[in-house]
Amino acid sequence: MKEFDEGFTALVRSGELVGIKSAVIGFIDTDKYMDEFQFRDAADYAHKHLSGQGGQGLFEKDDGKWAMPGDKQEWNEALWQTLKVELMYNFSTEKLVSMDTLMRHLRLSGAPRFQIEDNAFTQYRNQASASERQGENGVLTMCLAGGAVAGLVIGAVVKAKLAGLVLGVMAGAGVYYYLKRKAGKS
Repeated sequence: MKEFDEGFTALVRSGELVGIKSAVIGFIDTDKYMDEFQFRDAADYAHKHLSGQGGQGLFEKDDGKWAMPGDKQEWNEALWQTLKVELMYNFSTEKLVSMDTLMRHLRLSGAPRFQIEDNAFTQYRNQASASERQGENGVLTMCLAGGAVAGLVIGAVVKAKLAGLVLGVMAGAGVYYYLKRKAGKS
C-alpha cells in the first residue's frame, strides 16, 4: 500500500467522512495528470483504517442510480465530472471502479486534460516520500486552517457557515499552492 502525507493520514484518523471523501476526489482531480492513479489506494487506505476502528468504513452500498454508459462515445470529460458528483452522493466501490475505467479510457483516447504532465507538482507527488513532505504539511495545515477560520467568519456574517467553510478551505489550499509555486520559481 502506498504511503500518504501526514495531512491525509491525519484526516483519515479524524474519521471525518465528508473530508475524507473530498480528499479522495481531490486525488481524482490531480491523478488525471499523474503516472499512476492513487485515488483508489487512498480510498482503500481510508476504508481499512475506518473499518479497523469498528466503524462502517468509507464505502457505501451502491445505490444503483448511476451506471457507466455502454456506449464509449459518451465516455468524455463531462461524464467524468458527473461521476465525481455521483461519488459525493454515493461513495461506492462500483463508482470508484467506473472512475478508474473512465480515466484510463480518457488517457488512452488522448483526452488532453488526462495526459501525464511533467511539471513541479507531478514531480513532487511522483518522487517525494511522505517523510520528505512533512515539513510542508505544517504550511498546508496553516493555510487550510486560516482559510477555514476566515471562511467561517465570512459565512457567519452572510449566514452560510458551511459554504463559507468550504470556500475558505479552498482559498487556503489556493494560497498554499501559490506559495509552493512561488517558492519553486525562486
